[in-house]
Amino acid sequence: MQLLTYTLFIWGVNFCSTSFGGRGKFKETQIAFTWTLLLLFSSGFLLTIFSYSFSDGELFFTTIPNINHRDFLLTYNWVNMTLYILLNAWYIALIIIAISEVHKLSIWKSIGSLFCGLAIIIVPLVVITFVANPSLWYGLL
Repeated sequence: MQLLTYTLFIWGVNFCSTSFGGRGKFKETQIAFTWTLLLLFSSGFLLTIFSYSFSDGELFFTTIPNINHRDFLLTYNWVNMTLYILLNAWYIALIIIAISEVHKLSIWKSIGSLFCGLAIIIVPLVVITFVANPSLWYGLL
């Protein structure tokens, strides 16, 4: 299901990019997304190895510890969260640059293509959700 959603997202970005004057093809857009995703996975893997190598057994408990009483866990979680946010920001920047390079678009049109491609997936899902379950409308009113 995730592969289908990701392929639809790539198709939506490609469709919006060509609508904005891009000259790239769907296969080139797929390759660009694959390389950026590969970089995200490899950096995430390195972050996981970093986490396990510096944890010294602190991450494996039979009970849930209170994070405020362990300085290592508190520092570790802040560092890990900061690195995770930086990696995701780097991934988004790489996708924008990849779309810009593949379709020969400006950065702003690439960002617009990302939002447009995301809307192509999210808007129908939201509409289907509200049509299939009308009781959700009562929470909004």
